[in-house]
Amino acid sequence: MKKIFLVLLSSLFIFIGFRGICTEAEELDITPQVDFTSLPTELYKDSSGQINYKIHDVLGVSVDGNITFWSNNEKILQISSKGEWNALETGNVSVTYSVNLSEDSLEKLKQKYPNDTFIIKDIGNVINFNIVSKIETTSRLYNPNSGEHFYTNNYSEKLNLFSHGWVDEGHAWTSLATSDIPVYRLYNPNFGNHHYTKSVAENILLIDLGWKYEGIAFYSFESTNNPVFRLYNPNSDAGSHFLTLDLNERNSLINLGWRDEGVAFNA
Repeated sequence: MKKIFLVLLSSLFIFIGFRGICTEAEELDITPQVDFTSLPTELYKDSSGQINYKIHDVLGVSVDGNITFWSNNEKILQISSKGEWNALETGNVSVTYSVNLSEDSLEKLKQKYPNDTFIIKDIGNVINFNIVSKIETTSRLYNPNSGEHFYTNNYSEKLNLFSHGWVDEGHAWTSLATSDIPVYRLYNPNFGNHHYTKSVAENILLIDLGWKYEGIAFYSFESTNNPVFRLYNPNSDAGSHFLTLDLNERNSLINLGWRDEGVAFNA
């Protein structure tokens, strides 16, 4: 009887041990996580580039693979399966992507987790892009009380000044949304006027003299046939500088006693 009991007890331990081994198997999520490096969500029309990415380790295993991309509107953004893109038109576009682990990566995961099954979740990977024009319109406004002219690419700022009595003088010139030549805007709290310059040295000098730096107003072309001239009125404190693309306007102001300060930047 004692032997029978020991045999039954041993069988029970074996059964429990077998069940324990079986229950160790799990369903493991090996959905790769991806980091996209240097990927702006705002792209410029007529620009192109390559989407670069890094696939994170999965469950402590270093993995590799590839990502396939699709654009939902090829008229706005064309993108190859390898992530090479061309922005053709302005607008909003979504890019869907899927991550595929390499066979070597899957084999390494199987070696580390031989008793488990793997799943990859469909998490609807989407990147949203806004394609904008690199060209912007600079507007000119006039303050009839102070005589100052103001220049801005910001439509909301333009509307705000117009609502406060500034006169909208329309299109001043075309500038860039970005370039290597920023044009800085400064404000003189004593006279209430603004100054625009691409010169870093002039910008720093005016700040040291008490002018308030208001950031980048717009960006200059490197070289064009459209120079923006700067003139100075020696008889005025507020509104003492004037910018114009119009050569006739420039010459007219010089004849009225304004000083020609040359080309401020290019439009």
